[in-house]
Amino acid sequence: MAKKPKIDAMFQSLFPPLSKDELGGLRESLVAEGCREPLYVWEETNILLDGHNRFELCEAEGIEYEIVYKQFPNTESAMSWVILNQLARRNMDPKNRVYLIGQMMMLRKQGLGGQKPGTGDGSTARKIADETGSSESTVHRGAKFAEAIDAHSGGDAKKREELLSNGASTSVAFRIKK
Repeated sequence: MAKKPKIDAMFQSLFPPLSKDELGGLRESLVAEGCREPLYVWEETNILLDGHNRFELCEAEGIEYEIVYKQFPNTESAMSWVILNQLARRNMDPKNRVYLIGQMMMLRKQGLGGQKPGTGDGSTARKIADETGSSESTVHRGAKFAEAIDAHSGGDAKKREELLSNGASTSVAFRIKK
């Protein structure tokens, strides 16, 4: 088996944790069928990008897993890949989806992820809308929403998840006061 990937809290905290029932179902599936999906690891850093729950359960249960290595020039490119990968695969609460789309907009607006704002063949929001199957207004609303949630949670993943799961509205979240 390949070298164990490193867990980076920034990547791990991008997504809401599984519920107890979801985690139990995943454990049952892994024990019964093995790990059918590979873990994705950033080759240059050995950081686990996708498969955190599977990794933890496989390690705990002694189940073998496959690793697929991906190459990225920087953290922002790796984060963009993670977000797009999850948006394409996961059934996710609409607020979490808008939050992640907003995260991508914030990355790109800062000129990160290999793309500078205002360059290329169209606006950043339009490109993200096309990539995520959403509208430009959703991308802009998502950026405001993500910025407000991040500011209010102070970088605490648990507090952010509470905000996302306990009624923070995408239309009024940017009015949250600390």
